[in-house]
Amino acid sequence: MKKQIVMCAACLCMLGIFLYVGLDTQNAPMAQHTLFDSYPADEEPVENTDTLSRDTLINGLRIKEDWYSEEEYWVALYQKASGEAVIRVSRPQEKDDILQEMPVSLPGEVLEISGFFAAYDNGTPDCGDVSEVCAIAPDVMVSCSGASDGEIRKFLYLWDKKAHVFDREPVEIPADYVPETITLRIFSRTRQEGPVSRQTLYQVDEQTKNIIEIRSYTLDREEETLEIRDGLRQRTLFSGSVLLDENGNLQNEAYFDCFFSARSYVTKPWEPDPNIGYEEGIPVFAAEYDEYGLMDSHRIYYPNREALLSEQGFSGQEPFYQYTDTWGDLVVELYFNPATETGCGFYYDYEFHPEQEQIVTGYVFHGVGEHEWVQYQPYVLENRDDETGKEWLDGGEVLSYEEDCRYRADGRPEYFCSKGLADFYGDGPEETDFLEIKFVYRDDGSLACRKYSHNTWMWGTSFSSGTYLYDETERLIYENLYVTHGGMSLYYIYEDDSDKPAYALMLDNCGSWGCGLYRVE
Repeated sequence: MKKQIVMCAACLCMLGIFLYVGLDTQNAPMAQHTLFDSYPADEEPVENTDTLSRDTLINGLRIKEDWYSEEEYWVALYQKASGEAVIRVSRPQEKDDILQEMPVSLPGEVLEISGFFAAYDNGTPDCGDVSEVCAIAPDVMVSCSGASDGEIRKFLYLWDKKAHVFDREPVEIPADYVPETITLRIFSRTRQEGPVSRQTLYQVDEQTKNIIEIRSYTLDREEETLEIRDGLRQRTLFSGSVLLDENGNLQNEAYFDCFFSARSYVTKPWEPDPNIGYEEGIPVFAAEYDEYGLMDSHRIYYPNREALLSEQGFSGQEPFYQYTDTWGDLVVELYFNPATETGCGFYYDYEFHPEQEQIVTGYVFHGVGEHEWVQYQPYVLENRDDETGKEWLDGGEVLSYEEDCRYRADGRPEYFCSKGLADFYGDGPEETDFLEIKFVYRDDGSLACRKYSHNTWMWGTSFSSGTYLYDETERLIYENLYVTHGGMSLYYIYEDDSDKPAYALMLDNCGSWGCGLYRVE
């Protein structure tokens, strides 16, 4: 019996990264800027002379290669006496110890260097604004006068994360390409042709230095239609009529941003996790319980999918359940025998360079557990403990409390945030968020996605953030929950039109920390 549930909404989640940037004229205080911010006028560097090289310092910045690292680099743009411009990378306190010196051969006069942080997400389907970041590349942008045409031209120098240096050959970014704050080295281009608005997303391929089209968006305000295209695989993600407001803009922009997001594309070659050993075959995680009743997951390698299916008795059979995401990619397959209560399956991840590469991980379980159906109601503006943070006012750590709650015209919530002044760490009171919940609806008004996050100091790290996806009848079909060692996913399997699922498939870190099928009671 084949069950197939299609993910109805999943939004791009990226961490709002702060670029650790500072102008340094000798030992001036370091300034901090958000992603793609320009430097304030009163902080613009003046001509300075490095006491060691006597080259003219145009400007510089401090960067961090990793979000958690204390390692800093000083990246400076210099004009040599010969007129040649160079980029030098050194330590902030050891500028005479040059880690890299790179000539900048660009048309016209070199004007400045600025920061361009590129962060890669963990590839977890999500919805909202926050996601784990597993790699950061502190790229830099160099601007020049453009030689004879006089136009400002910009060139992106990519940071090589392995060598800890900048690539010597830059990528020229067209003048009408605007950097996107969703990072991933993505730029957008917007054009207006009468009633038709077109927006295209492009991504820089770090190996070929090509700029690749990954998404396109065409809104016809006269016809009230929208088309969203996948540029890499040349397919349509959405095409149809849409509702516009009095200004001709999408009424339900948040929902269509789910399709337009580029989370599923990372134009870089896939590098296998050395801790898993994909080069040995398909890693399959088998979940078993030890003598203390604790789940233990060990790894077995199979040469291909058929080898696992054959061993488990599912050769030639159709999957019991499949889960497909917004972009049409198969994410999870489940093979299950209700008579023996045994099963196995596969989790699929994807990398693009720009061709699709499917990365397969397997899982095996024996026995079916029981899962009590206590669904966390989607419209409740509280956490699982029925709290919002207001309850902490009497304890002395929360000093003030306020709520920001916004509703749709039909009365259902769109956004909720509780926040206030708190003194959790003993360093003095500061403003902080306690609980935040966001909702995304389809055009027909049904709930598609709910994003939850809470303050980890107040309520702990486990399940501190989560994504909940719903089908067109608002049945919960998918949960992705943060746990301390990564992310736990739950896939709900329904029989017919029942309001309660028959089974829940659990994959903890894609099965590497445990997996299992549960009968919902």
